[in-house]
Amino acid sequence: MVGVMFRSLLSSGGTLGGLGWDGTWVSILLAFVFFNLAVVVRTVGGLWEGLDRRAEESAAALGASPWQVWRSVTLPALAPAVVWAATLVFLFCSTAFGVVLTLGGLRYGTIETEIYLLTTQFLDLQGAAVLSVLQLVAVVAMLALAARTRRSREHSLKRVGAREAARRGGTTYPRW
Repeated sequence: MVGVMFRSLLSSGGTLGGLGWDGTWVSILLAFVFFNLAVVVRTVGGLWEGLDRRAEESAAALGASPWQVWRSVTLPALAPAVVWAATLVFLFCSTAFGVVLTLGGLRYGTIETEIYLLTTQFLDLQGAAVLSVLQLVAVVAMLALAARTRRSREHSLKRVGAREAARRGGTTYPRW
């Protein structure tokens, strides 16, 4: 559905057809951003909302600028969620089939589209099987790495409940 929507927007008769992005890698990238933005917001925002603000307030009280607080306190605390979201987005994008085939045709490919081509166009089932196993190994390795990173970082984080965060002033979004 996302591929069809972007195809209709970016085609020559579409609303954004004048940009000339139909069938380019830009259209695929835009569709991936659109498709995965909610994953990132949900994953990172959920952790961000529950962070204890006292560490940020302490850093600011000790003279840290808002950028220094963000870089040295907030971002490291969000690292598990950022790694997890990046892993999910990478997996969603690398295994995308419909979006890439709809927007890029056969010019652009992911491992999914290559498996499809090997099985339907070339009848190379052995090559498709090798790519499938390679994809499975990569997916399992990425998920294991992300889970390990998330467990090790979240174990050291102090989180507060939603009521406590609201009582202390809400979320920890930067105040630039």
